[in-house]
Formats: sequence, structure tokens, C-alpha cells
Amino acid sequence: MKARLDSGYWPFGVKRGFERDKDNLVVPSKDGLEVLKPALEAFARGELLRKIDVCNYLVEKGFWGKQKPERYIDSLVAIMKDPFIAGFIEYPAWEVSRRPAQHQGIISIETFELIQKRLEKGGIG
Repeated sequence: MKARLDSGYWPFGVKRGFERDKDNLVVPSKDGLEVLKPALEAFARGELLRKIDVCNYLVEKGFWGKQKPERYIDSLVAIMKDPFIAGFIEYPAWEVSRRPAQHQGIISIETFELIQKRLEKGGIG
């Protein structure tokens, strides 16, 4: 499994917004591209100001269940901080540093970096 990670392949379960294709490779899912991507890009541009606004959007679009959007904030932050969504892999527990992955990201690395800057500012509840 570490060798797969070293080669840029994700050997674990599929992450939210992705699925496996017929060759068992990770690819963005339809709702990853049609729902999650626009939400993340809107947050990066400042159109969705707070994390709760992104969660509201994702709940309204059916990306997540019908629970209150507040219940999804931790999951959203985990997605936003994971370079996987930008087509990169890292696994510090196994000393696999960030590297380009073999899967297509949902967002660009530039959008990912904008999101990181917004999250670092703090107070974006």
C-alpha cells in the first residue's frame, strides 16, 4: 500500500466527491464535479463567506444528508484541508510527503491554496 502511495495512487477507501472507475482508479464523481467543486470555488473567491454557507449550499444541493448544516462543518474542513481534492496525495503517518497524484483533482491547486489562505485567517465560521 505504501508503494501505491509513493506512486501517487490512493489505495484506501474512496473519499467524498470521488468514486472508482471500471479500472478501480479514483476519479471525481458527478456530485464532486457538479456540487462540491462550485462550492469550494465559491468559498475560495469569497462568494460563500463562511464554512456554514458552504455547508448550507452542499445540504441544499443534496451532497450531504438532511441534517442541520452545522453537523457537517468538521467534514467540510477535512475536505478543504486535504490536498487530495486538488490532485495531490500525502500520507504523513507513512512518511509519504505531498506529491502529484495519479487522479484528477476536483479543484485546481490555485483554488486549493486560496482556500488554505481563507482558512488560516480564522474566524470564518
